[in-house]
Amino acid sequence: MPLTAAERKLRARIAGLTGWANTANRSQRAAHAARGNWEKFYNATDPGLPEDLRARMADSAYRAHMQRMAFRSAKARRERREQREQLAQQRKAARQAEQLDGGTGDARTA
Repeated sequence: MPLTAAERKLRARIAGLTGWANTANRSQRAAHAARGNWEKFYNATDPGLPEDLRARMADSAYRAHMQRMAFRSAKARRERREQREQLAQQRKAARQAEQLDGGTGDARTA
């Protein structure tokens, strides 16, 4: 039976925390990961270009990627906040309707 999205998310969190729990030099691990990520963008540039130009292009691509992730994160947070606010409004309206109908569940009888 496949895992649900929540179960996959929990499993990924456990794996990440376990990895960091077994890491003595945290800054070295983070630097290694960041360097590998940057190299992915560097390798995507034209190898025929001068090294300094390739590095600048990789820097720009890396920064654009990080900005794109920040944008998506902000958008997701806003959407979750709006969803919570909408749910709170619906609950408030339901409570008010319940108070109007005296708790019978039918606002038309009030």
